[in-house]
Amino acid sequence: MRSRTRLAIAAATAAALATAVAAPAHAAPVNSPQISGPLFGYCSGVGEVEIVSPPASDQAQFTPGFIVGTHAVAVPYAFDFVLTANGNVIDEQFTSKQAVPKNAQVCSLEFGSFTDGDTTYTYSGQVLVAIHGKP
Repeated sequence: MRSRTRLAIAAATAAALATAVAAPAHAAPVNSPQISGPLFGYCSGVGEVEIVSPPASDQAQFTPGFIVGTHAVAVPYAFDFVLTANGNVIDEQFTSKQAVPKNAQVCSLEFGSFTDGDTTYTYSGQVLVAIHGKP
């Protein structure tokens, strides 16, 4: 075997081993230009979370959310969004899928607030999710 061939095989083997033992990448595609978020909240089985999600579409309104810094994905089954003005509910929207899994848990999210004159509006919500993967 020629030395160039041996060198190429050694380099390929070293690269494969380096890839195999390197720390795994996290699942959240935070640098994608089409990611929405981050959203910050609290999930009952995980704790404080930062979630990013691909954009929803007509075909996929319940898109999964990637929990940043983990290998976990939060699959939503129900949404309850609330808009308040000075603490009073002025709009609430609820939507859900059928067949919620038994391991589903609640994530509370804060989307932000803004003030217009003397009125402070706050948009928040709760999402019923099943978390898959390691948080």
